[in-house]
Amino acid sequence: MELDAYLSRIRPYAKGCPDQVIRNYLIITLRDICHRANIWRHSDKLFMVKGIKDYTLTAAAGSEIATVQNLLREDGTRLQSRDLLPPYITAGTPRFYRHYQTSELTVAPVPDKGVMYDIELTLMPAFSATEVPDDLANLTLEFACWGVMADLQMMPDEPWTNPQLGEVNRQKYEKELNRKRIRGLVGVSGGEQSVTRRRFV
Repeated sequence: MELDAYLSRIRPYAKGCPDQVIRNYLIITLRDICHRANIWRHSDKLFMVKGIKDYTLTAAAGSEIATVQNLLREDGTRLQSRDLLPPYITAGTPRFYRHYQTSELTVAPVPDKGVMYDIELTLMPAFSATEVPDDLANLTLEFACWGVMADLQMMPDEPWTNPQLGEVNRQKYEKELNRKRIRGLVGVSGGEQSVTRRRFV
């Protein structure tokens, strides 16, 4: 779906705001949603080469990698994500990974043989994107606009400035984003969930 499909929902609440400014804030908002809610998922393969610990990941045109959700060995064992990798003197089977600068990945220990791994990614729109997948658009078309409007309406001294309405839109945006994030973590439930206390035996 073209990003311009979002603009018609935003323009009436930001009269006089240039379309390019709206698009810029829209990309920032969509990136925030993808990064925090993990709703644009992508699975791929990564071949680790013997003796190589650093890898550059690639994403489809118009997208960037937000997070590496999982890196799995052939037997299904997950590597652990670490901000700081433990030092290893000898090569071996990788147990840890570090994802940084959008596309860079480092593993530890250094692989002692070439093996194919499954990698699960969360993508986000690149700053140059002009469209997003229809699935992503369907999930974000309404509430992403609230996030954009909140940012625009908080701008000082503009014809579209409206801090009170901006705060309302910010709360609506954060509430829906949290719902999407929780749904992404625990899955979809068709009904209300409740907890019943029971005596411990």
